[in-house]
Amino acid sequence: MMALRLTNDGAFELLKPVSNNFKQIFPEAFESSDPLYPQHRFPFIENFLIDAQQLWDSNANHQRIISGPWVEQIEDRTEVALEARAVNWNSQKLLFIEILDSSYQQNQNFLQRGREGVLQKNMLELEVRKRTSDIRAREEEIALRLICAADTRDDGETGSHIRRLGLYSELMAKHLNWRQDKIDEIRIAAPMHDIGKIGIPDAILKKPGKLTSDEFEIMKSHAPIGSRILSNSKSSLVKMAQEISLGHHEKWDGSGYPNGLSGKDIPQSARIVAIVDVFDALIHKRIYKDKMSVEDAIEIMMEGRETHFDPKLFDLFLQLKDEITQISRNFDDPLCRELNELSIDQR
Repeated sequence: MMALRLTNDGAFELLKPVSNNFKQIFPEAFESSDPLYPQHRFPFIENFLIDAQQLWDSNANHQRIISGPWVEQIEDRTEVALEARAVNWNSQKLLFIEILDSSYQQNQNFLQRGREGVLQKNMLELEVRKRTSDIRAREEEIALRLICAADTRDDGETGSHIRRLGLYSELMAKHLNWRQDKIDEIRIAAPMHDIGKIGIPDAILKKPGKLTSDEFEIMKSHAPIGSRILSNSKSSLVKMAQEISLGHHEKWDGSGYPNGLSGKDIPQSARIVAIVDVFDALIHKRIYKDKMSVEDAIEIMMEGRETHFDPKLFDLFLQLKDEITQISRNFDDPLCRELNELSIDQR
């Protein structure tokens, strides 16, 4: 340790004895009896001496402050860890500079290893997220292409509809604070909601007028057909698609189909899709109907709050109305005809 005393002219004088370990670290202290300015040798402590001066001027006896460690490189490129202390001691303004022992370096090495471990972990997590994102993009494209293939009998609007449904559902799931992997899943799974329509005859599927009661019973079978197509999968994505396919025509009050489920017995994913599916169908032209305005569609849907739709989810849908409407405008082109234009960045 080296001890220095502040003099009235702002310099320091060396107090002896002094450890020989400082000969390489602070040689000027040994070479002459001139006043010393440790801040010239150790720029690190220049700011520290401002705080030290405040302590010394306060005349608070037996008080001290510590600089915290810093590292100096000596002639042979060896690094030495130092620490300074400013002390008021019986009206003497003292500055101590201490060489920290090997335990400091060991602690530094330990901390460095810890930092390197955290950095490596972060890099691995970034790589995992990137690979997961790539996998999700492939899954999404495959799902959309297969759904479009199933919908080749349709008028082309369904392709745009399925893309919008995924994006509407993704937005609502985000605001419900779902985990990111589940948010990704509903974006990809929601477009599969009507996959069972592949089993519905053209005469019913493409009928421009109102369906008869018998025809409607056949149309309702698309929900269990879709569920069977998607059943027995180990993939959580496909399992979500199955529950949406089976449950998106169930109603909050139990009057829906195919199983008459009510309330929270209906999976939340299916309750979300039930809302956005009706909304999108109302505001777009179909073979059997003209489109209507967003305001008229919401007015009609309001009648189904607490009967058709989960009231809390419906209220969230209303909060997100502007964002959902913008999605509808942004994704109005026929997806199934121009699927290659779909970019993952458009989300």
